[in-house]
Amino acid sequence: MLELEWNYFEVLGDYTFNELKQYDVWNFTMERYMKVTLEKWEDFVHKQNQFNEIVILDSSIFQFQIYSLILAGASFAQLKAFVETLFEIISPLNPSLVYLYRENTDDTIEYLEKNRGLHFLERIWDRDKNKPYYNDRPVGAEGYRMFLRDYGKYAKLLFDAAPIPKLCLEITDGKWGEYVELLLKFVNLSYVDLAEKEYPTGRYYNIELNQYIEIFNDYCLTPNGGKNDGCQNQKLSLFFMIFRYAFDLRIMGRPS
Repeated sequence: MLELEWNYFEVLGDYTFNELKQYDVWNFTMERYMKVTLEKWEDFVHKQNQFNEIVILDSSIFQFQIYSLILAGASFAQLKAFVETLFEIISPLNPSLVYLYRENTDDTIEYLEKNRGLHFLERIWDRDKNKPYYNDRPVGAEGYRMFLRDYGKYAKLLFDAAPIPKLCLEITDGKWGEYVELLLKFVNLSYVDLAEKEYPTGRYYNIELNQYIEIFNDYCLTPNGGKNDGCQNQKLSLFFMIFRYAFDLRIMGRPS
């Protein structure tokens, strides 16, 4: 629902948006969330077993689970057991895990505030302020900062315990060329030097996914509306490598 609110609220209007909110997983009880989540992952595995393709999922294993369970007052032991069940479900797909993080979570929080603004932290806290996690914690942005610090701690512990091939990239120094090399080595792929290519401002469309990215002078907008700064460097090369080759991007002539 957050994506709908950010990108489509003006199109949907108050009534439609509020009607849809009853189906938002953020409003589920923890028990209902866990039940529905496991069912959806089982269905995903069943469908993917019928195709010979690579799927890249962003933040699906850790982020949604940490937010949903920890905000609901679950212990880390409960969270870890639930994630272990997810790994068991997806094991037939031979998954791998890539974890990008900063050792000092405050560096990530600072980056988040710089790129999305203090109002973003306050807005997320306001959305979740009635969750059990915040019962005895500070109000406003500081409460959400505290949650993000716990998030960073739990995500690293979950990564360490993950029973699948995995790669951990500490990105504080922003050495994206090195990160690309490590990622390519991990997935056994050869590097294609996209840094020398010029991608004019415009919209680049993926026919098969029915998704697009938009490139501007020094940033790009991802399919979900996220903003990535510094696009004309190795970060863009990494993004295009994933978007173009893993998903078979078709660039149809000049961008629209």
